[in-house]
Amino acid sequence: MAVSYHRGRPIWALAACGLGMAAHAAASTGADLGVAMLRSDGVQRSIISPGQAFTVSIGVHNLRGAAAASNAVLTLVVPPGLTVREARPAPGRTQRSDVNTTLTWTIGVVPVGAPPQVTEVDLLPANDLQKNAQLDLAASVSSDNDSDARNNSFILRLEAMPAQPDLAVDSNLASVPLTVEQPVKFSMSVSNWGTVPAPGSTLSVTLPAGVALRSSEPAGTATGDTLSWQLGDIAPGDTRIVAIVVDVDARLGAPGADGTSAQPPPVAFKFDATTPAEDADPQDNYLEVLKSVQLVGADAKIWLGLDGAAEPGELPIGKDVTFRLLYGNFGSAIAKDAGVSLRLWDGLRFMSASVPPTRAGANDTPSGSVVNWRVGDLVAGAQGAIDCVVHVESVPGDGALVAASIAIPGIDVNPVNNQAYLWNFASSSLRNKAAAPEHSSRWSRALLFGAPLLLAALLVATLAGPRVRRRT
Repeated sequence: MAVSYHRGRPIWALAACGLGMAAHAAASTGADLGVAMLRSDGVQRSIISPGQAFTVSIGVHNLRGAAAASNAVLTLVVPPGLTVREARPAPGRTQRSDVNTTLTWTIGVVPVGAPPQVTEVDLLPANDLQKNAQLDLAASVSSDNDSDARNNSFILRLEAMPAQPDLAVDSNLASVPLTVEQPVKFSMSVSNWGTVPAPGSTLSVTLPAGVALRSSEPAGTATGDTLSWQLGDIAPGDTRIVAIVVDVDARLGAPGADGTSAQPPPVAFKFDATTPAEDADPQDNYLEVLKSVQLVGADAKIWLGLDGAAEPGELPIGKDVTFRLLYGNFGSAIAKDAGVSLRLWDGLRFMSASVPPTRAGANDTPSGSVVNWRVGDLVAGAQGAIDCVVHVESVPGDGALVAASIAIPGIDVNPVNNQAYLWNFASSSLRNKAAAPEHSSRWSRALLFGAPLLLAALLVATLAGPRVRRRT
């Protein structure tokens, strides 16, 4: 008998993977029969159609057994709505009732370590099967000396669908940066999740203004801003993939005239898959991806973390803590002559750093001190870290603000991520005094300093990122 394959793997290989809980158990001391079942007619999903025959393969093995299985018996229970047309080999006994049809094979002895012995059964769904009806095929195996029954049964759930194609279009564009300084490559796919071939299938994509085709594989046809590909007949379970390279007009990614980080509005890519045949679910044939163009230029960003505190956000008075600054350039151009700084509230004294600072001393504000580093040129994608040891001498009752920042000369395409803050309080055991009136000014300064940046960050987070929409 020919070996059946499923997604490039033979049925016996899948059966070996279907050991279930027994795969995690200790080695068997007797026979250990296992059974697995799947479609073997080239369809990768458990979808059936009224009046369309299909085939299942059942594998029985003794791969984990320490002894031969004696008097092994395989049983298949077929629910109403399915008619048995043929089985290879033929069952030794067939019992029919209003409830189900039961097929039984006497296998006999299954040697130690035996790979799956395959039995194939051709089944015909009833013509009156309702859409989305679920039918369970149940296979089980038994023997006189099986030591572990946990992998002796297998249920294959089948779902009824009309005899129609069901195209679905997809693309990886949502995860691909849309840049203007270099070609953008992404892929599109059309799959047929139906039960019959989708004849004469076509894929089309409508490009937004300012985006032009450079090449595609396979080659397509261009009509204005719409590109199309003839994909031919797509069999059930098959997928066609088209790779495309486009160029993005630099004007789509230009920052605002005043040098701010204002993001240009997102552009829409529209994908459509069609077939002359009636589609079972046409909603999946359309996809729209909204993409924001990546601005041209440097994008310096910084994070601030605290290590050495017993509780997050608390500072142990009289002890040292470590503030970690993580920074980088996440833009598309070099960030020249970047500078990093750490601003400490009064009561926090800088001790040392993993990178010697360029300058450390009193700040030009009424309280606190500042530590500066010149980190030089940062190429696109470059990242760095600085660990700063700080001694906690005192912490005001209303908390101490620590701020980190990164700055570059010229335009930063997204300056709202150039600052990071931590608001820290004294350890809980020491926080038993009310804040002095003089500290209220610190709250005002902190809010005035941080509120605009927080609002800008929320706005950018709301507007940024791709959005995917399907036709409803």
